[in-house]
Amino acid sequence: MNNNSSMNLPMARAEPAPPTAEEYQALLHEVTDLRDKMESRETSFRQDIARERRRREQMVNTLRRDFNLISQSGNNSPAGGSASTQMYHQNHNIIDEHANFKADEESTPLTSPRAERPKFSGMSLNPHSLNPKKNSFKFTAIGDKNDNSLDRSNRSESSLVVTGPAGDIIPAGNGSDGDTPDGIDIPLLPQDTFSYLAFSKLTSVSLAIAIFVIGVQVLTLTVLAVDMFGEGTPGNVLGIPAGINESTATIQVVAIFIITVAQTDLHDSLNTLFVGYQGDELSDAIGRPTQKWRWTVSLWVRISITLYALMVTFIMICTESDTTQVLLDFTSIEFVTNLDNIFFWLTAYGYLGFGAQEDANLVLNAKPFSIVLSERDDGSTKERRFSVRSSATGQKRQRRFPRLLFTTSLFVIMLIGWGIIFSWIRDGEFLCQTVFVQFADLANPDLAPFTGLYDIGCSDQVSGCRRAKYGESAHGDNHNFSDTAKFAFCIQKNSWGFVFGNETEDVLAGKTSPCNWIAHSKKVSSKTQDSYDIMSTASDPWKVLNRRGIDVPFKGYELRCFDCRHDPLFCGSAAGRGDCVRNRCECRKGWYGRRCEFRSPCELIEFRDPERDVIDGRRFATQYNRMYNDQGEPVEIYDRPVYEGSFLDGDDLGTTYQVFFNGFRWVLTANLGDLLRSQKFHGYWSAKWNQYTVIFYSAQVIVDSPEDATSPEGLLWYRPLVKQRGKAIEGVDLKSIAPFRFLCASCDDDTNPCLYSGICRPGNKTCECPSGSSGRLCQILPTGNGRCDPYFNSREFSYDGGDCCKQTCVSTDEYDCGRDVVTNSQGVKSIGFVGFDNCMDPSIARSVSGSRTIYDIQERGVLNCGLIFTSTWFYNFMTDQCRAIAAAVLDNRNAIQLFNFTNDRFTGLRDKRFDVVFWTDYTANRDVYESSAKSGFNYATIPYYFGGFVFGGIKPFAKCADNGDFFTVGCLDMKICLVDGTSWYDTASTVFPSEVIVTYNDFEATVVGLENGECNIIGGSQVDVELISIRAFGYTGDESNYEVGSKLYFKSFETWITRPDDRVWSRFTSWIFESLVQAEESNVTQATSNLMRSTDVFGDEFSGIFQRAVAAVGNYGEMWERNLPFTRSGMNLVNNGTAPSMVSYDFGRVSDVGPEPSQNSAIRAIIARDSLRCGVNGGSFGFANYNENTNTWSGLEIDMCRGIAAALFDGDDSKMDVIQVTSFDRFSKIENGDVDIVPGVTRTLEREVNFGVNNYAFDFSPIYFHDAMIFAGEMPFAACAENQEFSNTNDLGLNCTDTTICVPSGSTWYNTVVDSLGIDDERLILTSNFEESVQYHVAGLCNVIVGETAKLNTVSLRAAGYLVTENYKFGTQKLTKEPLCLMHRSDDQQFSDLIKWIVFGFFYAEENGYTSVNFFEMPQTNLFGPELTKMWQNSIRRVGNYAQIYEGNIGGAIPRSGMNLRNDLSSPQLFAAPGTI
Repeated sequence: MNNNSSMNLPMARAEPAPPTAEEYQALLHEVTDLRDKMESRETSFRQDIARERRRREQMVNTLRRDFNLISQSGNNSPAGGSASTQMYHQNHNIIDEHANFKADEESTPLTSPRAERPKFSGMSLNPHSLNPKKNSFKFTAIGDKNDNSLDRSNRSESSLVVTGPAGDIIPAGNGSDGDTPDGIDIPLLPQDTFSYLAFSKLTSVSLAIAIFVIGVQVLTLTVLAVDMFGEGTPGNVLGIPAGINESTATIQVVAIFIITVAQTDLHDSLNTLFVGYQGDELSDAIGRPTQKWRWTVSLWVRISITLYALMVTFIMICTESDTTQVLLDFTSIEFVTNLDNIFFWLTAYGYLGFGAQEDANLVLNAKPFSIVLSERDDGSTKERRFSVRSSATGQKRQRRFPRLLFTTSLFVIMLIGWGIIFSWIRDGEFLCQTVFVQFADLANPDLAPFTGLYDIGCSDQVSGCRRAKYGESAHGDNHNFSDTAKFAFCIQKNSWGFVFGNETEDVLAGKTSPCNWIAHSKKVSSKTQDSYDIMSTASDPWKVLNRRGIDVPFKGYELRCFDCRHDPLFCGSAAGRGDCVRNRCECRKGWYGRRCEFRSPCELIEFRDPERDVIDGRRFATQYNRMYNDQGEPVEIYDRPVYEGSFLDGDDLGTTYQVFFNGFRWVLTANLGDLLRSQKFHGYWSAKWNQYTVIFYSAQVIVDSPEDATSPEGLLWYRPLVKQRGKAIEGVDLKSIAPFRFLCASCDDDTNPCLYSGICRPGNKTCECPSGSSGRLCQILPTGNGRCDPYFNSREFSYDGGDCCKQTCVSTDEYDCGRDVVTNSQGVKSIGFVGFDNCMDPSIARSVSGSRTIYDIQERGVLNCGLIFTSTWFYNFMTDQCRAIAAAVLDNRNAIQLFNFTNDRFTGLRDKRFDVVFWTDYTANRDVYESSAKSGFNYATIPYYFGGFVFGGIKPFAKCADNGDFFTVGCLDMKICLVDGTSWYDTASTVFPSEVIVTYNDFEATVVGLENGECNIIGGSQVDVELISIRAFGYTGDESNYEVGSKLYFKSFETWITRPDDRVWSRFTSWIFESLVQAEESNVTQATSNLMRSTDVFGDEFSGIFQRAVAAVGNYGEMWERNLPFTRSGMNLVNNGTAPSMVSYDFGRVSDVGPEPSQNSAIRAIIARDSLRCGVNGGSFGFANYNENTNTWSGLEIDMCRGIAAALFDGDDSKMDVIQVTSFDRFSKIENGDVDIVPGVTRTLEREVNFGVNNYAFDFSPIYFHDAMIFAGEMPFAACAENQEFSNTNDLGLNCTDTTICVPSGSTWYNTVVDSLGIDDERLILTSNFEESVQYHVAGLCNVIVGETAKLNTVSLRAAGYLVTENYKFGTQKLTKEPLCLMHRSDDQQFSDLIKWIVFGFFYAEENGYTSVNFFEMPQTNLFGPELTKMWQNSIRRVGNYAQIYEGNIGGAIPRSGMNLRNDLSSPQLFAAPGTI
């Protein structure tokens, strides 16, 4: 009972018993498995749903892009319509099914079963569509608008219509089987990057690409256009070729046609223009709204660039004369204009980003709607294409004729333009009408008289002036060339030829032929041949037949166009000099010359020494007046005046002498007055017909050179090679200088002032000479006449030729030495003894050109050379150098006497047993103070052999010597054979004890000692100790047991030395060797030695010293090849200007105690003044800059001066005054003592020997910066200056007449511009220094500036305020060598040595790693006395080594490179300063 009751009562739920561990694990496994299954099912279901969604969306999107399927059967059977209707409804069902699927998908849980995939097949759709969301189109058959039946039998040909969103009916195109529609669908946007301008977002990548492509196209086309116009001349702005052949003309026409029809952008522009702006359709096509103004911009940018490209292409085609180049030109332009298409497809393919690809796809979709239906009909597949477009588009689509008319008109216009240009070419419009030709007389003297102007004529009237000829303008009608000189083209040989006299008749052509030439150009290219333009050969070398009939290079030939018709400045009209009349310059009063470039000629010329009137036993007139004819008109030959002189008394009364120009030289003849006055004179024909004799020839006169003047004043004169042979002039003997020169004897304070402080009398144009000189210009010096003249009592005039000293004065009939006019106490004047109180140097007078050594050599007739016998090869090598000096000073290479020295070379040179000593290391102690001779010596600037001191010998002792080891077991028996008194011995003795060293008198003896076992090691230069060298001295040891050490103990730079008391002789010999190096650098050989420069710095007697030296032994390379069997390498090669060259020479025994500076020395004067005076030009960025804020100077050149000041004043570099100098007055300031040193000066021959009117001579430090002169300026003027073209008629095709050049006067730049480049002064704006040139340039006073590359650069110009743009050009032609040095006086050898070795100290410190931090490791020296022992340490302490100086001042602006890098002893080192060639 109780049990039942208890069951009916509610009971509390009992807590379940906790599962066991096993139950818990089983339950957990079951739950985890169930979760994995559910997740797997869910994932699979989601994947199915996603796949189905993608398939349906792809299908529906395809349908919507094509909007609707409209099918039209290929035949007229109703079946086609029935099929179309069925497929139409099927596709609508697909769209509805997809919509239902999406709705179901959104509401159906994941467990819903998969929907069945509908079947779909039977059609393909064009991927281009309108947006179905924004447009509602309905397709019906024509007839009943609401009739859905598609029965073709009830329809016309256009049987379908499309009803647009507004209800308008849009006609659809007809389909055709397998073909495109009857009309080509015009896209709404062309497929190029210009289309991006119409709709792309402003921040989109596609718009940036479009702008970039436009920029590239415009920039490229503009550069090409500027380049083409830049090649033109005033008469030919476009640079049209002088002529073209039929092939080129045909290709030009074809190219013009191709660029017209192949210009896709042109056709795209026309299509888009005629379709017009279809805003709604365009917006629907790309799915975003568009703006008409952007569409208009894209259209006109496309049109503008297209027309611009067509214009540039047309010009390029018309300016080319080469068929291949014509095709290349328009092909390259076509590529540039197609960049918009190229970049469009790059974006379409996704290479430039997804955003850009999307915009490209929108452009691709921007087409009128079209549908393609494929269906099976009778077993074959047929394609139907239908286009749907607005009615406006359909109408404009039909405008084919206007587009065709526009394209055709464009082609016709260009063809007419080409025809006009072609007619000009055929008429010779672009040929030079007059040319100037200068012939040299070295190869064929007959040709020099044919120098002059040649006028154009036509040799082929059938083809216009295509085959032009140029005839000598002095003879007959310009178009009748019989029996005159002429240039013409030889078709058979493809060359221009020069002929004169009787021509060979061309029988086949029936006309005269130029192929029987005397001179000719090289074979010309087809381009030149087509144009028959002689100016195309102007820059090419010509050849000439010499007297032997051999074809040789024509040196001295010059060809220039001489047209002034298109160049108003050609005759100097702007400067008031002349005017162009009938293509000739007519000079105004006071001006003269072919281009009116000269002032009126001198009226009277005279021998410089009129008392020397007897030459070669014949008496000559010494004064020559300008010749006039009977009508009072001046007589002119070759546009130069004629001068005539005669005798007033004596046996020669009636003999006349004439001086006139023969086209290349002035000549002196006799008794030609009547012929010359008739002005029917020709240098060749008159000589042939009259057989006159040329007595003397002047030096050559190159057109526009400094010698090119209206009179022969200052020129050297030569005797004839053979005075007369037969009927022809024979030529010039350049080795036989005549002993006279002319000067203009009519003084003028501006153009021809009196000399030696003379005063010009305005009335008779003669000079008053208060200095004691005489002559019409006070040109005759009174030196050497026995009377001491104070004005000339200076070193410059050899102390009045010795008249002021008893030891050197020689009495004459006019004066007795030591006697002069004296005045007694009563005021009575008489001749009395005045003594020699003014004597300054009793030995200088007995000298030649200021050199007592040259005088002694000439007196004895031989050159004494001291040599050491190291080897036969080097002995011969040194002998050749001795021969070169002998040839220069004595004009006899064999006039030498060789002395073999041992250890007495320095004392022998000091005691004048030798004139020059070879094989001497260039070291500081020998240069400053050689203790054995108690004197320093002068070294040639360039060593003739670069080597080093090494050991060689028996193994293993060579390694012992390398390591300085004489104390270990294997090295105890080492013995070293050395030549006593050499730097080799000096170096070895500091490393090895005396008992290890065995000394001998010469190197051969050391080899004998090695052979005999007296030693097992020898020391010498690298070449000396080579096995091949010691074999020559008899060494027979085993080759396998001999080796040369690898350690270079010191640099051994071998050179020749001279005495320090004859600086002229030292410079003479030094420049002889530089000429041998320069000859090799310039490819001048022994056979062409005449190309070496003549110079008067050592006097007229030695004008040909460089020619003689090279003629005697050849250039440096020829000497090496002839004498030395060793491979030439490293430092012994010529540096072409690009290899590192900064190197220090060896210091040597710097512990030797030299003399202290004397009381009158420059060093003492500077120390007493307590300041070093450093003269700088200033204004050179990084070299010498003045800071107005801090009132301080800085720069590389300033640091050089600071380093010298620190060396002189025990480390105090503040004891230096910077004095600004100009390029002109720096020389006089040095000479007058106003400054001590001037950095930044180019070392040249003239400056080192005999410079300027005051005959200054200066010493130079080692080169611390290598540079070169360039032109820089705005284009085109920089290119005009660089190519020396200053007319608008030039080969560059540039407008050059307005070129003006700023150049510092007194600089080497000025000398180069005027003397070497021949630029007229009228082009020059002279300044006082480079800084002023920059200021003028900034102010626009000149458009070109001259300077060195270090100073003339973008950084320095911008620092000065010049806006350097892309149009600014820095010249690439290095027109000079500019080795920059410190310049100082030459009359204090000790000061010169000090400067030299301080600069070498900068290089030495860099080589050895000494800086301003560890400066104390630099050596000390006693060579300049005890006060300057720390000079190297002090200079490095204050300014650092050379690398620190360079990088600290200019390293950022001018990266260190080329010759300014340190030579690690492996780079070419031979380098000659300017002046010998």
